[in-house]
Amino acid sequence: MQSRFQKCRVLCCGLVAAGWPIASAQAVTLGQIEEFTIPGGGWRSGASLNFIATGGPAGAGDGYLEISRPDEPDFLGVYTVDPAWGGETTMPSDYVGAGVGAITMDVVNFGPAPVELRILMEAFDGAVAWSTTSAFNVSPAGTWRRLRFELSEAEMTEVRNDQEPSLTLADTLGAVERFLIRHDPGPVSSTRENPGGAILTTIGIDNLKAEEIPEPGVPFLIALAAGLGGVRRVRTARGSKRGASGHSRDPVL
Repeated sequence: MQSRFQKCRVLCCGLVAAGWPIASAQAVTLGQIEEFTIPGGGWRSGASLNFIATGGPAGAGDGYLEISRPDEPDFLGVYTVDPAWGGETTMPSDYVGAGVGAITMDVVNFGPAPVELRILMEAFDGAVAWSTTSAFNVSPAGTWRRLRFELSEAEMTEVRNDQEPSLTLADTLGAVERFLIRHDPGPVSSTRENPGGAILTTIGIDNLKAEEIPEPGVPFLIALAAGLGGVRRVRTARGSKRGASGHSRDPVL
């Protein structure tokens, strides 16, 4: 049975063959960087969202995106409406085809509360979603740090799959329609509106980059060779765990 993405691709090809104009969309490309140089840009949030012109990782004159809940605790996060990162339902962004295996970014927490950051990838009109399994704990130290989120089954968990149980992480990353960065404390949440995620704090993000998966180094290859020559071990499943379904398509971040 064809997935929704495959059906959509067949339909688009048919429309093109019939002479219908299909709007082109900018796809994610390996190495692309979002430096948040344009106020507003392609990012949205239910929290207070501000472009700060100076004080980024490079110091004076380096702008960044500020996400804040300054008055009362609530959900904290930001999502893209830029097709370059995955903000188009009619023309999804293909991370697999682009060879993107990780997302890196600079993050600062101005406080007062620590945050636990995860990224969430949605596809197929929100029916399928995968989140990074482990959260980065960013303390309110007011100093910039570099985070790296791996896009692999070892590092991600399926948190939603309402209609297409056969879809895999590769299917989702090959058709990303929404990319979210959010405070998601504790065990990974299966919904956008994490009841335990309300927070009062201010963070900044900058230099969001689409990275490739690094090739295995010499130590890894040595360890692999040793493992192949030794006792056979039972492989345990990790990552790619199915979470509870149930969600709201409307973002409340």
